Amino acid sequence: MGKVNKVILSLSAITAILLSGCGGGSGETSQTVTGILADGAIGNARYECGGTTGFTNREGEFTCPVGSSVEFFFGNIKLGGVAELPSDKIVLIQDVLDVQRSDVENEKVARLAIFLQSLDEDSDHDNGIFLDPNDIASIEQEIEFDSLDDTNIDSLIQNAGKTKVKKEVAIKNLRETTDNVRVYKNVRGNSSSNSDTSTNSNTPINPTPNNPINPSPSPSTTCGYELNGVYYNGSLISESNP
Repeated sequence: MGKVNKVILSLSAITAILLSGCGGGSGETSQTVTGILADGAIGNARYECGGTTGFTNREGEFTCPVGSSVEFFFGNIKLGGVAELPSDKIVLIQDVLDVQRSDVENEKVARLAIFLQSLDEDSDHDNGIFLDPNDIASIEQEIEFDSLDDTNIDSLIQNAGKTKVKKEVAIKNLRETTDNVRVYKNVRGNSSSNSDTSTNSNTPINPTPNNPINPSPSPSTTCGYELNGVYYNGSLISESNP
């Protein structure tokens, strides 16, 4: 076998190793997408999607397989879900209840807004909502939120030692979040930072108009290998810098 053929075979072997190591070539890499559950950012809500389960972080973020449906829970109360993520990757509570986003005064939507905002850990909607399932531990079996009436909700809020948010306040807060999503494609609007450094400096930020959340990219093309002064990255060969 000639020297040139040996070099070609060596590079072919390196190609196979690099593609394997970089996650390419198998055609079986699974993509995920990160979304946000929102009436403000809603943290510590449980979600289930495509065999994945977890809890939203303080920014309301959750990660699921691309194209999967998502269901959301607070303790044993199933809030609702979406068949697929909206194009902006933000799931408002109107979406969860299958109501038009503009219909913030819908009775079901207003009831859910009151419920979640009232049970926020610090009762401050400006920094989002963070839930504690222990507040509704009296619900021992899974139920649908739609099955709760105003009396049930009032009792749950009272038993949690919380103060019920007035309907007009809850709707105002939700309308502000909805407008932020519509105009700025994020939860907090253009004038506010999208990260909450007061609670968790390592928490990923919300999407911004110039930096939307998208499905995970393909493996990086910077993964490479240098051999005898030649740099190879799976797609090109170039002389390395002296």
